[in-house]
Amino acid sequence: MATKIIKINNKSYKVPELKFEHMEALESEGFNIIDMFRKKQLFAPVSAFIMVVVGCEKEEANYLAEQHVLGGGNLNELYEAFTEALYESAFFRKVLGIEDEKPAKKVTKASTTKEKNEE
Repeated sequence: MATKIIKINNKSYKVPELKFEHMEALESEGFNIIDMFRKKQLFAPVSAFIMVVVGCEKEEANYLAEQHVLGGGNLNELYEAFTEALYESAFFRKVLGIEDEKPAKKVTKASTTKEKNEE
């Protein structure tokens, strides 16, 4: 995963590759990552993401989220960054059973003709 930088409340932070330790810390704080996304929540995932990226407690994450919005930022960009980080996490992909996407087989006239001849 390439290092991604996210701006929260006008300060830049590196987004770490999400691993077991991050998910365990979030669960210990009462966050259920899978349920949050299944229920299409916005505030809880943003708070959880800020906790991981900044390395802070829930109260500080909530404060930073609020200050981010009051300072002109929006929560959707943080939410999208979190979903991207989850999708790029080798650990989380394995937990969810997400396979690496393989490029679709390119269909050419030659391959179509060959398949018809083999029938």
